[in-house]
Amino acid sequence: MYSGLKSSFGDIDAILNARGAVSSNKDQAHHSPKSFAYQGKALGILIMFILFFFLYVGTEMSLANFMPAILIEKIGMNEAGAALSVTCFWVAMSFGRIFAGVIAEKIHYHVYVLYSCAATLLLLLLFPFTSHVWSAFAVILLLGLFMSGIFSIALVFASKMLQGREESTPSILIASGGVGGALLPLIMGWSSIT
Repeated sequence: MYSGLKSSFGDIDAILNARGAVSSNKDQAHHSPKSFAYQGKALGILIMFILFFFLYVGTEMSLANFMPAILIEKIGMNEAGAALSVTCFWVAMSFGRIFAGVIAEKIHYHVYVLYSCAATLLLLLLFPFTSHVWSAFAVILLLGLFMSGIFSIALVFASKMLQGREESTPSILIASGGVGGALLPLIMGWSSIT
């Protein structure tokens, strides 16, 4: 029916037909239903990382959003100084990200994430006890530095632990971080009102 639309390329026709058949088989395999890629141990690791990214991004967003209000309420800082704290936090985050990959490569990804999380937790526990502007800003700068590489290095670490699933793992983890970044600040806001 469509023979008038095709041209003959002589000896190459056989090669083109063979490539067309291989491409057609790949398309059928690609569209065939696949089993769930995360089963057994891989599913447990994925759930652990989903919870981690939910909590991490939620904590980061809560800290950045509520930091000025905390400083105004707790230390009596003026609005301009309190707003500057967020800038200092993000500058420290940006600066830390320059070196995060190199450090993580040298000390291994899991060690980097573990020590960064431990330092972040310690600084978050210390933050309520800061009573002066300089100590509050010191803790904020250190928080920015230690939190700077957690997201990206943990994402690489998760992809390495869940090899063969690189197409879906980052998307799932980034989505769980997005949900945490939306819900945890909302919960923190509600709890601070009541």
